[in-house]
Amino acid sequence: MTWDDFYPSEKKMFETLELNRQSCVLDVGCGCGGLGNALDSRFNVKNYVGIDINKKAIDTARKLFAQYTFLEGDVLDLKSPEIPNNYFDLVVSLGCIDWNVEFDKMLEAAMNYVKPGGVFLSSFRFSNELEKHSQSKSYQYINFQNQHEGEQAPYIVLNPNDLFDKLLQFKPSAIKGYGYWGSPSKTAITPYEKICFTVLAITKGPDDQCQFNLELPNDLVCHYG
Repeated sequence: MTWDDFYPSEKKMFETLELNRQSCVLDVGCGCGGLGNALDSRFNVKNYVGIDINKKAIDTARKLFAQYTFLEGDVLDLKSPEIPNNYFDLVVSLGCIDWNVEFDKMLEAAMNYVKPGGVFLSSFRFSNELEKHSQSKSYQYINFQNQHEGEQAPYIVLNPNDLFDKLLQFKPSAIKGYGYWGSPSKTAITPYEKICFTVLAITKGPDDQCQFNLELPNDLVCHYG
């Protein structure tokens, strides 16, 4: 992965952060570790730790990027002195939490690793068609041939107001976001014809007065920002 491989929403939100050589970054669902390489080339980030449940991905990451630390396991169960709570300047989850059936637990685990004043940056999918306090039944087939067959994974689609309600429980000091409408993946089984693909940067408080700075479509029904 290089910087050019990022989606516009991801680039925009990373650019809002003050990343540098001293920044400590944790990547939840790191795959083969390409994010570390991209952040190094763009922001000179050297302190990068990646976690993934897939052994083959971690083995590949260790071969490709021996300068970084990679841990194999489920972030909900993993205990390691290399990933202390309240430590990281930036915790990233791109295409991980929004694919996980344990969404709420994953969200809490990720926020626990962020130090006060640090940032959790993650991708989310929003829809106006999803009523508040309801749950999407969407899922996606995992294959590279765009076929509706094989292994399935949750395709988490959220009501934006539900998510912001959850995030405010962590008492963040700020939430920035950028999103745009697009079509669901060809391998996704979902009732929604369009999805607002969004990346949020949540600054850890605690703070009772969260500052919102959201660049979302005008027709997305969101009561925040």
